[in-house]
Amino acid sequence: MKRFLVLVLLTLVGASGAVGEDSTGTINNPYQFDDSVVVSANRKPGLISKTGSSVTVVSSEQISKSQAMQVIDLLGTIPGVDVVRSGGMGQTTSLFLRGASSRHTLVLIDGVNVNNPSSGSFDFGHLNLSNVERIEIVRGPQSVLYGSDAIGGLVQIFTKRGYGSPKITLRARGGSFGTYSEAISLSGSLPRLSYSFGLSRLDSDGFSATEREGEPGEKDAYSITSLSGRLGLLLGSKFNLSGSFRMDDSEVDIDKSFGVFDDSNAVVDNRNISGTVRFEMKEAEALWQPSLAFKFMKNEYNSVDGHDPVHSVDSSDYLTEGKRFEVVTEHHLNISDRLNLSFGGEINWEYFESNSYSEYIGWQDTIVHAYDTIHEQSSKTVSIYELNEFRLTENLHSTIGVRYSDHDAFGDILTYRLTALYDMPEATSKFRVTYGSGFKAPTLYELNHPTYGNPELSPEESKGWEVGFEKSIESVGLTLGMLVFKNSYDSLIGYDPLTFVSINIENAESKGHELSLSLKREKYSLSADYTYTDSHGSKPILRRPKHKLGFNLLAAPHEKIDLMFSVRHTGDRDDFDFIPFPAEAVELEAYTTAKAGLTYKINNQFRVQGLIDNILDEKYNEVLYYKSAPRSISVGFEYTL
Repeated sequence: MKRFLVLVLLTLVGASGAVGEDSTGTINNPYQFDDSVVVSANRKPGLISKTGSSVTVVSSEQISKSQAMQVIDLLGTIPGVDVVRSGGMGQTTSLFLRGASSRHTLVLIDGVNVNNPSSGSFDFGHLNLSNVERIEIVRGPQSVLYGSDAIGGLVQIFTKRGYGSPKITLRARGGSFGTYSEAISLSGSLPRLSYSFGLSRLDSDGFSATEREGEPGEKDAYSITSLSGRLGLLLGSKFNLSGSFRMDDSEVDIDKSFGVFDDSNAVVDNRNISGTVRFEMKEAEALWQPSLAFKFMKNEYNSVDGHDPVHSVDSSDYLTEGKRFEVVTEHHLNISDRLNLSFGGEINWEYFESNSYSEYIGWQDTIVHAYDTIHEQSSKTVSIYELNEFRLTENLHSTIGVRYSDHDAFGDILTYRLTALYDMPEATSKFRVTYGSGFKAPTLYELNHPTYGNPELSPEESKGWEVGFEKSIESVGLTLGMLVFKNSYDSLIGYDPLTFVSINIENAESKGHELSLSLKREKYSLSADYTYTDSHGSKPILRRPKHKLGFNLLAAPHEKIDLMFSVRHTGDRDDFDFIPFPAEAVELEAYTTAKAGLTYKINNQFRVQGLIDNILDEKYNEVLYYKSAPRSISVGFEYTL
């Protein structure tokens, strides 16, 4: 609360400051993309209207108007994306893209792979929107361009780049559950230098994640500090040296999913660090545009649960560390207006180690002390790829790509991808087709854990296709979209139900369709979407709804006022109750949530916002026994010096 008041005072003190005229930086304007451009589909900027892949771009303006605090709050509104969180802020959060496992979606921050080398997935519970400029989602197998982790698709988060005169922006927000956030950012550019830095803090008293009759529980508090930055330096007239980094350091109280659920002193500390340095040619008309990048990430996870009056014997301490280093070179050849060639190579090193200790009551009420250590394990993958972009006719845009990977444990792996988009301007329509394959190597944990690992595991493989059609009625600003997709997965990794050793046991399939409608008028825009996903396999596919429906409205009834209203409906999902033995299948009930927000622009520098989330105070579970947030209210402001 004190920090919130301090920022309010800073705003009032700085209100007399003038904003200088915006002098456009010479190196950053080419990097400012609107929502008609996508970078992730082909690893370079291109128009969505000329891209065969199924993509969604969340722009800086959409992020601001949404009033969301965390990235996952936005991703949950995207067609084909399902979000599952075990409680409130900071709790374990998974993302399922078109029914695929969370470990099948690659997550990038400024081009850096941040998936955990231990689990193979990314926990979205600790990624807030501090200093985030845009988000891109690409559906379907993307292993050709991005390797192992992109078997089901990818999500890329771009941090803000500086341009123009120096700007300092202060943001603060407070609301229900004792939640307060504060952020400060600095950005700008000189003739040869651009810069952007952001620092934020979020604290929440939270609410008890577990939900059992007669057990009100204690609140699960959460806090996170985030620091990010980006620099760009123009070298001569053709070359650019750039770098970016991000650090998220969090602490969250957790509850158990079995036994006595509520736990007063179980805490998880999580630190994610990532960064990259990139040297590239930036000459728009050059025939050859090469680049060389060095990337790194590190995740530290520490779960500690000491003795307490309720858990007088149980205790645990689990520490893991995962690291990844990459050297990447990319080359783009602009051969003609009908043919572009991209190719590159990567060397990827992954490292993982862990230590754990647990104490519990075992057979005949004896106290068991268990120790488990995985000494540092590593893997290396060398890959090369090629992607051809070409126009067979004036209206047909296509890509053909292939990747060869050499994994030190699994040898040679080949993946491919084809896309085609046919533009029919006379009918204001577009037709898209894609087909591709992917692979996912077992994680270092799955291969090397002394008890649960299995060095004989095979990589998971996928194949997927989609066919889409889009029709625009420009006279009224209406766009209609329809898409059908199917993805199949072979040799999925699960576990032996008796020994819990990792084994290849599953095949799975995910198919469905996505329908969308958008209407853009001068003072308002609305969109609606419906996603049907049928996921099934050798074992039940948990927590994926068959039916999902969304409606969003943005309105500007006055030049100073922006309004937002959103409704999401999520259908029934399957889950397991692991308390009985053997576990029993259960069905999680469907639910509907709604939220509304208002932004008032006092002047060009200062605006205030208010948001009501879960307006209907819907009570629902995304994970069995873990409740989601009740109705909440928050208010905030943004001031730019």
